[in-house]
Amino acid sequence: MRDTDSLDRLELRRQFFLGPRFVKAYQTWQQLPLKNGSVVCAHPDLELTQVKNDTVEVTLLGFLLDPYNIALQNKHILENLAKESKQAEDITQLTHRFGGRWILIACDNHKTIVFNDPCGYRQIYYTTPEIGSVWCASQPKLLADVLQLAIDTTAQEEFVNSTYVKNAREYWWPGDGSVYQHVKHLLPNHQLELGPQKVSRFWPRQPIRSISLDDGADAGAEFLENLTLSAAARFPLALPLTAGLDSRMLLAAARKVRENIFLYTLIYPPLNRNSADIVIPAKVLGTLGLTHHIIDCPSEMEPRFAQIYHSNVPMAHKAWGAIANGLLHGYPQDHVCLKAVSSEIARCRYYRYSYPKTISGKSLAALTGFGDNGYATRAFDDWLGPARQAEQDYGYKILDLFHWEQRLGNWQAMSQLEWDIVQEEFAPYNSRALLETLLAVNMKYRGGRTGTLFTEIIKRLWPDVLCQPINPMSVKGHLRHIAKTI
Repeated sequence: MRDTDSLDRLELRRQFFLGPRFVKAYQTWQQLPLKNGSVVCAHPDLELTQVKNDTVEVTLLGFLLDPYNIALQNKHILENLAKESKQAEDITQLTHRFGGRWILIACDNHKTIVFNDPCGYRQIYYTTPEIGSVWCASQPKLLADVLQLAIDTTAQEEFVNSTYVKNAREYWWPGDGSVYQHVKHLLPNHQLELGPQKVSRFWPRQPIRSISLDDGADAGAEFLENLTLSAAARFPLALPLTAGLDSRMLLAAARKVRENIFLYTLIYPPLNRNSADIVIPAKVLGTLGLTHHIIDCPSEMEPRFAQIYHSNVPMAHKAWGAIANGLLHGYPQDHVCLKAVSSEIARCRYYRYSYPKTISGKSLAALTGFGDNGYATRAFDDWLGPARQAEQDYGYKILDLFHWEQRLGNWQAMSQLEWDIVQEEFAPYNSRALLETLLAVNMKYRGGRTGTLFTEIIKRLWPDVLCQPINPMSVKGHLRHIAKTI
């Protein structure tokens, strides 16, 4: 997939749209009609599966994994879902344990519900009622191109042209808006009902429970391993390793299939071959007798690749694009990447030393690097009202929900969308049941640079992967860490 002709296949790779009609411009894409009269259109490299019975029709974009039934394929999982459902709305609660990266469309005779994987890594953008018929897509520009939608001048002036976007290497969009008029982003833990174009929160539905460190580590280890084994039964896998905790946990979870995984580390600025993120993985894998691959990434994208990369996703990141260009040449294209993200939801990132007493859109914007950006402040204020209700009713802390639904649901989801051009990704932590388990453990075991809960999970899976330190700090880093704690 490196010559000019093959590069054409990278255009809008693994993307989709859903609407009341088929769009001729995408005639080479897969087409699938729905019970409600809509049509799903998907790029050839995006899995598309549908099952139906007398009660419901369930359509899947992407892939589902069942940790309790490791060998099940997409079709079998959907058949079980349809069998257990009396109406479309039942489907949201029945996906509780599943992993994968997916969108589900559930139709019965009265409703059509659309929602996605727990962290929203298979993104859904949708049109607001002003458009009339509802349309959905993997990113907002697809909708803007098909429906001839204009730029939202407020979003453009206050956010796209802001100092924050100009200076942030990994900028991300706050809230559920987009740069186009009448296009919004479905955040994690929310569903879209197509008929009335109604968005509602479907999780949480039960109060957060409290479990011991040992019980959390036992359950977390079992879940993480089973989801990884389920993926290994379905795809050839690849695992990028750094000096960090999350990738080490995934390596431990993959112990039983380790010989069949492509293990690699990316080198990109400012990393070099003497960086801890390169040296530590090499030492760990050397000790374990496993092969370590290094993929060098260019500082700039190749011209044709850059053209496609930027046209695939609005506001695509140049820095991420250069890494993706390296993956195009050094990564086995038929492998699914085990992405070491999502566990941060339970890592107390935003209240590592103390839980803030006052939380507002303004304080959240400051906390996440947006400064005093007015667009971000308003977006977070809009999100806060319903989120506070979830905290009040079910006990989930606002900052955990914020990291889940805003930080990962926007920043990480966009990263995975951008890298769809070169790899399919799967985050084993991206399971609602697993995340609930991790959050149920007392926060004193979840915070810090190497949270006790997570090292205990590693010890249960493969303690030998701890043969090298996790994220060893430089002298300067150690002094900064001490300064924060006094």
